[in-house]
Amino acid sequence: MFDHRRNKSTFLLSSAAVLAVVLAGCGSSPGTEAPPSGEVTSGAATADAAATTEDGTPTEEATMDEAGVHWGYEGDTGPDHWGELSPDFALCSAGTEQAPIDLTGADQQDLADVLFDYRSAPLQVLNNGHTIQVPSDGTSSITVDGTMFELAQFHFHTPSEHTVDGEYFAGELHLVHQDASGSLAVVAVLLEEGAENEAVAPIISHLPAATEQEVEADGVTLDPLDLLPGNRLTFQYTGSLTTPPCSEDVNWFVLTTPVEMSEAQLGELEQVMGHNNRPLQPLNDRDLLEDTVTG
Repeated sequence: MFDHRRNKSTFLLSSAAVLAVVLAGCGSSPGTEAPPSGEVTSGAATADAAATTEDGTPTEEATMDEAGVHWGYEGDTGPDHWGELSPDFALCSAGTEQAPIDLTGADQQDLADVLFDYRSAPLQVLNNGHTIQVPSDGTSSITVDGTMFELAQFHFHTPSEHTVDGEYFAGELHLVHQDASGSLAVVAVLLEEGAENEAVAPIISHLPAATEQEVEADGVTLDPLDLLPGNRLTFQYTGSLTTPPCSEDVNWFVLTTPVEMSEAQLGELEQVMGHNNRPLQPLNDRDLLEDTVTG
């Protein structure tokens, strides 16, 4: 939750369910906003940042998560129906602090900086059926207001999930982190069409075409820091996983400066993942903050 004392935002989230999901994966297999693998997994909080079941289905296909529930991005298993597919997914329709949101009208403050301690690691690329995900080896982390969150994995969405003043971007990168208590923090990078991105190129060169396929890029290392823009100011709010089970109390840090990828790079990602972005959710009574000072 946000603590406005001293104009700093403190994120100390507690969720055993989220921890379970993070350990499982953030997508469907391994993949999204949590530690080990991906975004959403079984009925607990698998998070866009979790580890195994993430949120990005290939084309129109629905994928089965670890709880045996098929969900996707279109039709009867699409976002409008996620809350009906399983009791574990109830928050997808009943939650009041859901993600993604439109980033507009933010309260500008001097917020706690996100301190990045990212390290190069051998590259592995997973297609978990919902997204393209890169697992972390446990050596990278962020620190916010004294709390350290270990990088579990990062993954992609096309097009973007968040919008800025109602405008979508070509894609979005989610770096999913978890602290010692199981709380999740997701750093999001908006992706716009432009120059070829050298940091992303090794991932594009090793995209697994088949669902549940993982490619180990022999001799290739990648530093997640190279995926970030030079300006690291952020929008900050408390939200949820963007894939089932849509668990809440996830700390979101969306970088205000986008990063470029070429049309060809974005096209290759989309060809493998399809459109895997959840529709915008209402802000309701939450605070949306924008950091205005670095350091």
